[in-house]
Amino acid sequence: FRTDLGKTRTNLGLLYRRQGKAAAAGEQYRAAMKVQESLVAEFRDGADFQLDLAMTYANMANLTRDGDTPADSLDWYK
Repeated sequence: FRTDLGKTRTNLGLLYRRQGKAAAAGEQYRAAMKVQESLVAEFRDGADFQLDLAMTYANMANLTRDGDTPADSLDWYK
């Protein structure tokens, strides 16, 4: 359930980003990260959970890069 929730939040973020709704996209990415970070902490050897989280971080980095503060995106890419 939580894996699907994290992926759904990420996908909603992508949808909002494509619609030009950056603030809503960021909210969905942050919500996804919260779920995905808890999964990574709980299942430290779960490479799939780590990959999902990394993809969400990359999406947030791209969103930030394309916004008003592109330099801030570097923190998300780390």
